[in-house]
Amino acid sequence: MDYRSNEIQCFCNAGYLLNEVDRHSCQDINECSIGNGGCSQLCVNLPGSFECQCKPGYIMTYDRRTCEDINECVANNGGCQSLCTNTPGSYECSCEEGYRLAEDGHSCYDINECLVNNGGCSQLCRNDEGGRHCECFGGYVLGKDGRTCMGGCSIYFLMIIS
Repeated sequence: MDYRSNEIQCFCNAGYLLNEVDRHSCQDINECSIGNGGCSQLCVNLPGSFECQCKPGYIMTYDRRTCEDINECVANNGGCQSLCTNTPGSYECSCEEGYRLAEDGHSCYDINECLVNNGGCSQLCRNDEGGRHCECFGGYVLGKDGRTCMGGCSIYFLMIIS
């Protein structure tokens, strides 16, 4: 109480401001409205205070304001069957060459390379796990490129030359 003016003077706790209209009630300060409360990601205003929070895929650091990316690939390869790549706030699974990512986003299945352009083979294409190999009909020999079959010579002639 101010004895000179006979008025009661009110004060507010930390995190609150005195209502300028009635000068008797306190209003919560929204700390998040200025500079996001100093939070690196999410700021949640609370009565008389605030709290910093992180988006999914991030974890709060010791300062309780900064969020740091979680490397999901460290634990159990992120659940990926083959390759795991950490991305900001998340991760992605991918597969080795010769395989395609399944609809579950984690598993890989073999691609049948022979279904497209006969796998690049001039005669026979055999699908293997993770790849393919070319073969030739009888009387033909697979060339150095591993795809082209050459023929026209008898087996007897080929044996003499080699």
